[in-house]
Amino acid sequence: MGKLNKLKTVFEQVIGKAKVDEKTDEKMTAGGKGVSIEKKFYEEMVSYFREIVESRSVGKSMIFHMGYLVWLDQKDYDVLRDELIVLIPEVVDAFYDIIKEYIEEYPNSKPPSTEWFFQITPTSVVPKNEDGMEEFVNLQRGKFIISSTFHSVKRWSNVQAQDNVVFSFRPQNSNVMKDLNVNRDLLLGIEALSRDGAGIYAPKFDYGKCGLSKKSGMEDDYGMREYATLKYSKGSQNVTYIVKNKSFFVSGSSDERKQYNVLVLPDESVEKGHLTFRYREEDNRFEVAAYGYTVLNERQLKLSTQDAIVWYKVSPKASFVLGDGFGLEFNQID
Repeated sequence: MGKLNKLKTVFEQVIGKAKVDEKTDEKMTAGGKGVSIEKKFYEEMVSYFREIVESRSVGKSMIFHMGYLVWLDQKDYDVLRDELIVLIPEVVDAFYDIIKEYIEEYPNSKPPSTEWFFQITPTSVVPKNEDGMEEFVNLQRGKFIISSTFHSVKRWSNVQAQDNVVFSFRPQNSNVMKDLNVNRDLLLGIEALSRDGAGIYAPKFDYGKCGLSKKSGMEDDYGMREYATLKYSKGSQNVTYIVKNKSFFVSGSSDERKQYNVLVLPDESVEKGHLTFRYREEDNRFEVAAYGYTVLNERQLKLSTQDAIVWYKVSPKASFVLGDGFGLEFNQID
């Protein structure tokens, strides 16, 4: 209940900033006056994307968002739900056309993620509050709150991602874009506010459709390649950390760093800077150096110092025991 209430709070914060003007024409029907909801959805998404490109691109680099969350009326969602599988590819193709249109002006452009992300969510029903009463937050028929982030949502799946994500959105009945800091974990779970779930789509980025070249090393530049996963359990919680860097660190709870390449474990017996990993291109394997008590695949590792680092090869599937018995599972992604 606590988590759902937090989701509800974030949701209402966004909706509250995007309230409809009371003077708005109440006769608006699905899709607007004479315009189908399908065309309205397409046109609003394309208009939003163009606004991002035109208002935020700088120098020789184009800035465009790849993570999209869209809120709409429940009845409109019921109409669109089965058609989104057709509409989303059309929206993405239009995005590519806009990128091609501006690529000459911004020749150094790169996509910030390897895939797009779309989550289309109706707003009609939110979780019951503690006294059992349901509360309703509604959009007008034919209206959308379109919101976006720079990276695809999957970029946030790394456990050590920033606590808050800059969340841009354009309220219904407004052409003014606003920014809001939203906790990424709440944002990822916001589909829980929907009775029927949400339409979620993640098409891969297609370089050929937009005139961008896939330069060597680009995925590494942006930390988009997924090298491996580290999994651990703490009580009833199971956590997966996705390795997106060629070098990364496993540290203890005293470590206050908030970085993509630092996994902080919730255990006081794990040392600060306990493990250092590095990726070897020549044999497509990771190596590890231990600075605190570590058992790798039932073998106790000799501890390294800053002056004498001892590297051990890590098999594609490996198990670690750290400190007083904290277990960690390593799985390399080929």
